[in-house]
Amino acid sequence: MTIIENHLICQKITDYVSASPRRLTQRDIIREMSLQFSATRKEINAALRSLLEANELVYSYIDGHSFMEASLDKAVRITERVVLKPPNISYQPRSNEVVISIQSGASFGSGSHPTTRLALGAIEFALNNILSFKEARALDIGTG
Repeated sequence: MTIIENHLICQKITDYVSASPRRLTQRDIIREMSLQFSATRKEINAALRSLLEANELVYSYIDGHSFMEASLDKAVRITERVVLKPPNISYQPRSNEVVISIQSGASFGSGSHPTTRLALGAIEFALNNILSFKEARALDIGTG
């Protein structure tokens, strides 16, 4: 398998896992990727190993079953300038980036929800068009 093929399989796996409304086992992922690609089980497993090593996917264990899920323990770009990151992860921002340090929970903090992206897009708009000072800080006090 070429590097490009591995990258494509990795991207499809990531998209599939992220979009799934349910938890997926390794077997579920292999079955679906076998249908989408003419890749062998060995090639799909190699792509899964790459994703695990890159911290793109993680194993979770619930009631004696193991599942593969998208990792929340990494920095995620939400908009052109806004990046979310867990507090325990170091991230070197570019000069124009705004980094929001937040611990992901069961229902918040990953940046994957559409309203989160919309709200952060509005903050980015404010940073680009409204604020007239070079550096600013903001605090979300959790009022909803």
